[in-house]
Amino acid sequence: CSLLGQLLSVPRDSTWRQRVKGFGLVLVVSVVATLVNPYGWKLHAHLGDLLFSSGLRDLIDEWRAPDFQAAESRPLEALLLLSIGLLAVGRRRISIFPLLHLVVWVHFGLLAVRQVAFAAVVAVPVLGELTFDLWPALRDQFGLGSRFRWVEEFGRRASEWAAIERAARWPIWTIVFSTLTVLLTALGISVPALGLGSARFSTTRWPAAAIERLNSEPTDGPLFNDLNWGGYLILHTDPPRAVFTDDRFELYGRDFLEKYLDALQYGPAWNELLERYHFELVL
Repeated sequence: CSLLGQLLSVPRDSTWRQRVKGFGLVLVVSVVATLVNPYGWKLHAHLGDLLFSSGLRDLIDEWRAPDFQAAESRPLEALLLLSIGLLAVGRRRISIFPLLHLVVWVHFGLLAVRQVAFAAVVAVPVLGELTFDLWPALRDQFGLGSRFRWVEEFGRRASEWAAIERAARWPIWTIVFSTLTVLLTALGISVPALGLGSARFSTTRWPAAAIERLNSEPTDGPLFNDLNWGGYLILHTDPPRAVFTDDRFELYGRDFLEKYLDALQYGPAWNELLERYHFELVL
């Protein structure tokens, strides 16, 4: 993405050529590095088959598209709407390099929940760049008067802070707010607006009560479980139990997972798996 963004950028001077060579070298080295595994290129073929042609991605929560009816998708929704707003009213125009990254990673974030965090990491500095001279643009666009002069003053102060950071070459305010967040978390202080103290296992999503019952069961016989609960079972069963499957689907392979999916729908594979593994418990 960086290499393509640089190729499309201007001016095409000596600095441009140096960056193209640098990004090209990083790309080649990165691709070669992925081949250093016990299976070589076959690992890529295996993952490609599972991810892009088998339909098995729908089994994995983190590979599904974000559900915008769910509360946890609100930050992504806000990020998208903010992107549209800033690109529309801001006086600054970003170059093709950050724009390409923003478009590509927003695309990935809309495809799979697991990519949303990366989309945010890419988007925030791009949107931050668009906030320069934002107040004069809003003032002229909406005819805002002197009552909102404090916003302009805050913008001026923020520009001064940014200049101090650039001179120091350290992200001073980021470090300050990150340290404060860690301290609030360590002290157990809850600030829901910042996401502090609100993260916990949902009893409507995770089988907490069922795990307590499972731990009291005398049998440690074979267990058939929901794929997305596999990691939760590994973490919370006491004594530990061997799970039938979990969301590390690349380890199980396509044939196994297709049988699992058929068994979930009580297809022919259920009797085949039951006869082979002799399940004593189903979760």
